[in-house]
Amino acid sequence: MKSIKSRLRAAVVLIVLISVFAEAAVVYYSLGRVYRRQEGANICDTAKRLCNVAAGIMGVTDISGLEYTNILEIVYSNDIQAYSESRGYYIMTVDKYNRVIFSSQNAHNIVKHIGVPQEFIKKVLAGESFEATADLSDYYGKSVITAAYPVTEKGEIIGAVVCSLPLNYLTALRKNTMASIVLVMIPLFAISLLVAYAVSGTITNPVSKLSVAAKNIAAGDLSQRVDIKYKNEIGELAENFNNMAQALESSDKMKNSFISDVSHELRTPLTIIIGFLQGISDGTITEEKHGKYINICLDESRRLSRLVNQLLDVARLEADASKAERSVFDINEKIRKTVLGFEDRAKSKKIRIRAEFEAEKLFVSAESDNIERVLLNLLDNALKFTQEDGNIIISTGKKNGKAEISVSNSGGGISEEDMLHIWDKFYKTDKSRSADKKGAGLGLYIVKTIINSHGERITVSCDENAAEQTIYTTFKFNLKSLEKES
Repeated sequence: MKSIKSRLRAAVVLIVLISVFAEAAVVYYSLGRVYRRQEGANICDTAKRLCNVAAGIMGVTDISGLEYTNILEIVYSNDIQAYSESRGYYIMTVDKYNRVIFSSQNAHNIVKHIGVPQEFIKKVLAGESFEATADLSDYYGKSVITAAYPVTEKGEIIGAVVCSLPLNYLTALRKNTMASIVLVMIPLFAISLLVAYAVSGTITNPVSKLSVAAKNIAAGDLSQRVDIKYKNEIGELAENFNNMAQALESSDKMKNSFISDVSHELRTPLTIIIGFLQGISDGTITEEKHGKYINICLDESRRLSRLVNQLLDVARLEADASKAERSVFDINEKIRKTVLGFEDRAKSKKIRIRAEFEAEKLFVSAESDNIERVLLNLLDNALKFTQEDGNIIISTGKKNGKAEISVSNSGGGISEEDMLHIWDKFYKTDKSRSADKKGAGLGLYIVKTIINSHGERITVSCDENAAEQTIYTTFKFNLKSLEKES
């Protein structure tokens, strides 16, 4: 299987080659058009110049003979030979009787063998001019362009000049030009290949690093990171990969911590339940103590049930299995009922729970059962971490058209490190479980998941109360506020 690097380099080479050949073809075609147009103009200029010179050499003659009245004929003849040798022109100069007077050596040889192109020259002697025509290609047996003009003296046509250029001259000219261009393009092509080789490495090398790191992660090594500092999409991909790896590693650590915590939470009550039931069964525990130990087994069973239910809640929320309909209800009344369930726990710790409602009623549109779960988890969390003789304050009000609910508790606050992770699944700020003996680090994760499902956010902050000389931890979230439906 070819690597991406080899495929990329092959593709670049192919593109460069196609581009070079395509450009060469366009240049070759364009040169043909340019040279034909340019040489067509040159041959027309040459034919006109020769006509002007020929008019001064050729005198008015009759059918019986010719008179050469100008000694410039030698210069004229030399000019014809020069054009023939330098540019390959076929040049014929004829009198008004269609007889060749002057001709280049190459044209003279052809005339000698096949004669004069009578029909064509008759047209010129009749006053017709030709500029870059191909009419004499058949006569010469090759592709030529021809310029032909009548020679006039005092308004009378006394002869004609016919100049032809074989097109193979243009082909040779194009080839010579293309050869020069190719000599320039070869080093440019080599440079482009070197650049392509280097650039392909800058793209594929990071991808190879990412591939190796991904394989190692798939094999279980979540510590893999890639060191790519590019300020482009590759660098962004590497950064996202590292963030993903970091998240996986953190999740794995939390999972292991969770398994350890859950194992502990499961092992302890199960050990107690099995031990006490075994004691009751084999008579080790006397009959009069059966009731006491059965109640202990019931408490531990309820503890296991709470843990299992919490795990099921997490699974349900993550799978979005809850299809509860939103309804309009009084959030203040919901808070009052929720607080009643915590009165005994609050009294046992001498904790004061105070409600501060901006209005007697505050109606919201939300999933009633899930919002009740949010309130239960926040109050349970507040009670766990509020010291004796502490305070819990629940307040509601309206802000920016929404209902704002906050739960505050006095205590030691939350550290900056814990603040970054308190919403994470399985995370527990109290690693010793001295305060949170029953929790598994899922309560606040459930709270955040529920609030997010309502399209809202929940925040946490810690502020010092100077008057009470304590720190208040405040959880705050919003819900859609509505008037009560009639």
